[in-house]
Amino acid sequence: MEFKGANDAIMCLAFSSYLKRGANRWYGRLKPNSISSFRELSQEFVTYFANSQPQRKPADALLALRQGNDETLRSFVGRFRAELSQIKDPNHEMVRAAMKSAIHDRDFKVALNIPEISRN
Repeated sequence: MEFKGANDAIMCLAFSSYLKRGANRWYGRLKPNSISSFRELSQEFVTYFANSQPQRKPADALLALRQGNDETLRSFVGRFRAELSQIKDPNHEMVRAAMKSAIHDRDFKVALNIPEISRN
């Protein structure tokens, strides 16, 4: 965030307009006159929120997923995608293998063997 020619006070006030939910609550709880510069505000913000990042899971976590006996394919794929979004550096072949081993639908398993079409 940068405003040309703005002093620290304006930068600190403008900063809050970019915040949502928890970050906005954090900003609102700052003690008046406890921050002396925008740089200090930035450092406080990063320090406070650095540990709140969710930990990324290893790719092999997908191998533990299994479609439930009464779970629809649609429901399972949604659950699989939610888990996939938490995986650090997913390998496409491993993802495909994990999906294939986790589902019951034979036709869908066969479809997973179709080579990917080149995207240009």
